[in-house]
Amino acid sequence: MNYIYKYIEEESLSIYERYLGRKFIYLDLKYWILLRDGQASNNPVEKQLVDKIDQLYNSGKCIFPISDVIYFEIMKQGDEVKRTKSVALVNKYSEGLTIVSAKHQVQIEFGCWVRRALKLDNLFEPNKLVWSKYTYINSAHFQPFKGKDDVDALNQGKEKYKDQNKTFDDMFLSELGGFLFEFEEIFEIELDSLYYLQTGRHPTLEEKHHFNSADYRALIYNSFKLV
Repeated sequence: MNYIYKYIEEESLSIYERYLGRKFIYLDLKYWILLRDGQASNNPVEKQLVDKIDQLYNSGKCIFPISDVIYFEIMKQGDEVKRTKSVALVNKYSEGLTIVSAKHQVQIEFGCWVRRALKLDNLFEPNKLVWSKYTYINSAHFQPFKGKDDVDALNQGKEKYKDQNKTFDDMFLSELGGFLFEFEEIFEIELDSLYYLQTGRHPTLEEKHHFNSADYRALIYNSFKLV
C-alpha cells in the first residue's frame, strides 16, 4: 500500500471520531458559489439558505467537508477576489476536512468488500476511512488553475458511441465496465496489500493467477448484470 494512503487510513478514524457529533454535509460547487454571493443577492431564498448554512455551522451541528474536485473547481475561478473569497469560505465551513480522492475511495471500498467477504476481523465501514485534512488551502494568494476540461474529446467520444447503448441498463453497464477497467490497477494494489498483511510477503506471479484483479472486475460487472 502507498505510504501516504496508509497514513491517511490510520488518521482517518481519528478524524472521523473528532467530528462524530456533527452532521457531514457535502456541498457541490454551486452551493459554495451561492455561499460566496448569497448575502448580496436579491433572492430571498438564496439569502435564507446562506443564513441557514451559517447557523448550522455556528451551532456546531454541521461540518461541510470538500473534495479534491471542489478544490480544483474553485481554483479554476479566474477572478482573484472571488477565488480568494471562495477559499476563505471553504476554510471556515470545512475546517480543513476533506474527502479523499475518488481513486482512494474506490480502493477503500473494494478493500472493505473483500475483507468482509473473507470474514476478517477488525473491519471498519468505508465511511469512516475516507477522511483527511488538507493544508494547501491556507493562503490569501493563489494562481488560478490553468487546466481546461477537454470538452471536444468528450463530445467526440459521445458521438462515436452514440449507437452503442439503447437502454438505461445498457448505458449503466457500459459506464460500469469503463469504470472498473479504469480502476483495475487500484484493485491490484489492494489485493497485494491484503496478501501482504495476511502473509508478511508479497504474492508471486504464480500466486497472483489465483486472485487477480481482472477476475474481481469480472465478478463485480457480472453481479450487476444479473441484478
